[in-house]
Amino acid sequence: MARTSALRRRAGAASASASASASCRLCRAAQQQIDVHLVNGDRPRALRAVARCPNPRHQSKLHLRNRGLYARDGVPGHLYCCAAVPTTTYNAFTTNAISPSQFRSALRVKLGVAEDVSARRKGYAKCDSNGQTHLWLFFVDTQQRYRIERLMQLNFLCRARHSIEDCSGCHKRHREYWRLLLVGSLQRIRARVIALLARIREPGAQIIPLEDYHLLF
Repeated sequence: MARTSALRRRAGAASASASASASCRLCRAAQQQIDVHLVNGDRPRALRAVARCPNPRHQSKLHLRNRGLYARDGVPGHLYCCAAVPTTTYNAFTTNAISPSQFRSALRVKLGVAEDVSARRKGYAKCDSNGQTHLWLFFVDTQQRYRIERLMQLNFLCRARHSIEDCSGCHKRHREYWRLLLVGSLQRIRARVIALLARIREPGAQIIPLEDYHLLF
């Protein structure tokens, strides 16, 4: 019995090693395609080559290595974090009718980018008429906001899928809201953003809390 278990472990390790080497080959092939597209000045094809990499972790490495791919980056802007929750759940939480754990289980978290967070918040105020309440948690000034947003989404995709919902408040489709319990805690999200800021050489960027920060941190 012990011998059979040992053989199974070895077979599993060999399979994992083969899978990792295959992913690495695909990652190297993707990087070669990216280099060719960059030499030809074709940014859209280079970005599509990054997106074709099958493993989110390898894809993250490609994003970090090819910092200059995002034409929209390189100018001051904001990366923000907010959460959406049904208004009935929010009211129950503020009146102590439900526990903090029940409240967190209903949260859907979003990381987004904006030139002006105040203007973006006014836009989301229309959505709150749709039975939702947005909690504004923090933002950070960064010139690489699109890259960090994409890297965080890749990190989330390792654990969950995001939702897409039609909104009767702003008449748009809301994308990339993630169930908080599936992608981790807000503390982990905050720590991940700080780590990415350091990796892209913006370690001086500061997390700036917003008024709902104290509710969840």
